[in-house]
Amino acid sequence: MGENFRALIITVGRQKQPVEVSIVEHQPQGVIFLATKDTLRSVGELIEEYKGQFLADVKIINSKLALIQVLSGLCAGST
Repeated sequence: MGENFRALIITVGRQKQPVEVSIVEHQPQGVIFLATKDTLRSVGELIEEYKGQFLADVKIINSKLALIQVLSGLCAGST
């Protein structure tokens, strides 16, 4: 069996600190940030601060439907 890939899927609010705590605690190899237009600046700052420590992807969530679509896509890719 192959090695497990540790990924963190996390919503980003207006404050970066809760996201930073999760990154430090879980030490992921990859992070998927679920962000809105209002929180993109925080995501950019986090990616810059942790540059090279994990793979990063950003999903923009602008409605409930967008959230459902993103999560469905992530689940479909997990097999």
